[in-house]
Amino acid sequence: MAAADDFFDLSKDEVAELAIEISETDVGCRVDSGAGQLFEVVNCTVPDERRDPLLYSSFVCQTAHVGERETRVLVVPITGATLGYVFPITAFRDSENFQGTWPRRFADVGFRYATTFTALANFGAAVSIESLRDHTLYLDQVFDDRLSIAVLGNEAREGLFADPDTLELMLFKHGVGIVNSRLEILQTPVPSPWSNRIKLTKPGPLVAREAAVFLSLLKSADRDRVGVGAFMHLYQALEFCIDHIFGWGVERIARQRLDTWEMKNQLSQITGEPYRLSLLDAEYLRTLSSRATLNDLADGCRDFLSRLNVEFDGNTPWHKLLYKCRNIIVHNQIMMMKVPNVPLQTVVNTLRTAAIEILFCFDTLPAEEAA
Repeated sequence: MAAADDFFDLSKDEVAELAIEISETDVGCRVDSGAGQLFEVVNCTVPDERRDPLLYSSFVCQTAHVGERETRVLVVPITGATLGYVFPITAFRDSENFQGTWPRRFADVGFRYATTFTALANFGAAVSIESLRDHTLYLDQVFDDRLSIAVLGNEAREGLFADPDTLELMLFKHGVGIVNSRLEILQTPVPSPWSNRIKLTKPGPLVAREAAVFLSLLKSADRDRVGVGAFMHLYQALEFCIDHIFGWGVERIARQRLDTWEMKNQLSQITGEPYRLSLLDAEYLRTLSSRATLNDLADGCRDFLSRLNVEFDGNTPWHKLLYKCRNIIVHNQIMMMKVPNVPLQTVVNTLRTAAIEILFCFDTLPAEEAA
């Protein structure tokens, strides 16, 4: 195997000088150097057969659920058919953590992916080669144990008709964040609800086309430690929606036979951001299965505004409360600085969950309704 990167505490040059190689064995994998064997990693998956890794897609990811019993199944929402699994690295300590023929086969593919040179170079544990020498180890002793491995069957994955960015966004929605290097690992993963079955739903075509952009925005928000930047990144998801609503609204007005004053009145109305947010809530979230995330966002906004002594009616809907928060965060940060322990992070956390839900159910109205 060609040496291309650093490997544990070895530099690229040292890897080349030692001629580091990784080879599969009947019981796991072995890491060798030109001077002899360095260490072994045991494979506890015990599959009944070894599957061709080319039939699968594997990803290193970070989730909030890394207990060795916290393997989750990825399924098609309507049929319940299995797409794959998310295996915490800690699960690879014990064969009892893989129950059933197919989980063991998928886990074996995940183990072999995690023990490639590239994966170990990018995500190896923060230990030295010398500390590993002459040992037989579990995967979580050589791989960063904050991580997991997602494995999907390619045939089932193709049935989703989702490009790589859209698939990544679909996983991200459920707290499974694909990472490509140590630099992308969050010190504290974003909490997400536990479920042993993850139903991978697709966003509408408008959002799917911009999946890479939304992933960048969401990941940037998760890395923000202050909160102001995170809020502004997350609010962009709503800006995306209401920008489309503005365009559709103008087209609809243009098709109507209106006199000058009525056209002016309707154009003035659709130009207002609060009005477009109200349309988003009333007309464009019809497939939202539960308003719990919007209710949580409203509560987070109320807490924030109350701490700042900003008046609002108790029946004010979430989008009006959020717009009040937005005006303060964008235009009046001095107000926030005067109040100790202002609960900005609560607004950010609830907006994050709500924004993702909104993106996954936002789409155009049916043609007959939009006309």
